Amino acid sequence: MSRKRWLPLLGALGLMVMVAGVAGATNTKNKTRTITRACFWVEETGNPVTRHDVKISKLNGSDVRFCIVGKSGAKGKAGAAGAQGSVGANGAVGAQGIQGERGFMGLPGSEGLNGVAGDRGSQGDVGLQGLTGLGGSNGEVGPQGEAGPIGPMGPQGAQGEVGSAGPEGPQGATGAQGEVGPAGALGPAGPQGPKGETGPQGANGEAGPSGPKGAQGPQGAPGPQGSNGAAGPQGAPGPQGSNGAVGPQGPAGQKGDAGLDGSQIITVAGGVASGDKQFTVSCPASHVALSGGFNVQGSVTASFRSNAAGSPTGSTSWTIVQSSGANLSGTVYVYCAPTS
Repeated sequence: MSRKRWLPLLGALGLMVMVAGVAGATNTKNKTRTITRACFWVEETGNPVTRHDVKISKLNGSDVRFCIVGKSGAKGKAGAAGAQGSVGANGAVGAQGIQGERGFMGLPGSEGLNGVAGDRGSQGDVGLQGLTGLGGSNGEVGPQGEAGPIGPMGPQGAQGEVGSAGPEGPQGATGAQGEVGPAGALGPAGPQGPKGETGPQGANGEAGPSGPKGAQGPQGAPGPQGSNGAAGPQGAPGPQGSNGAVGPQGPAGQKGDAGLDGSQIITVAGGVASGDKQFTVSCPASHVALSGGFNVQGSVTASFRSNAAGSPTGSTSWTIVQSSGANLSGTVYVYCAPTS
């Protein structure tokens, strides 16, 4: 075979080696299939410029096809591990999650025991009506969670155990000045003032009209010697005598009855409709309502002691009235004490 005939074969062999090398280099990344045979076309005729050119497809009818067959070589050793790549940039901050649902309001704690009543002191003057104390400041409003569906009303929980008596609170501040008490009893009369001076002689009055003539009376007995002229007008009153000394303090009153035992106060929660957007919770028998509260949706326009029908004339229940929100959307609480 001439030298010119070897040139296409050598070119084809080099092309196959290059293709095999590229396939081996990219096999693990692009999953290129390794070949064991490569076929080409050689131009046998034509002009001197393109004669014996190797092609990957048949272009002329006189082109000759030839194939180079080879076996895959042994698997080469794994190359050394590449250098560690640089740490990638931090990812963008993810979007903030949705606000969690708002937790349920806790039940009010049990009221502490009342302190032992002290000895009754002596009766003091009636003081002025004290001003109503300012309400405690409201806590900070937590973030508004998405309103969840209204769940069914759960059963009433068991009455919690009465907490132990808290320590006696500090002495409260002195109240405002009481109203002026009623006037004390009238003191004893002062001593008689000195007799006033005799006033000047009054002028004679005008003669009155002549009266009708009366019947002849019986002869009267001689009258006593006439007194001196008429007395002058009453003198001016003397100055007011000074008040008498304050009497001694009376004996101390009897010790008063003991106050209400706070451990007997119970809490009842619930609510039944007693009107339009009005619902009421009642104390058990032989108990009276001391106070009440509520945990409802919407606004509340009234909260008062009542009877079981919601009338403010009673004292055994607690009633609230809503102005907005779903009807009966919450719970009413009443704090009850035994009547005996």
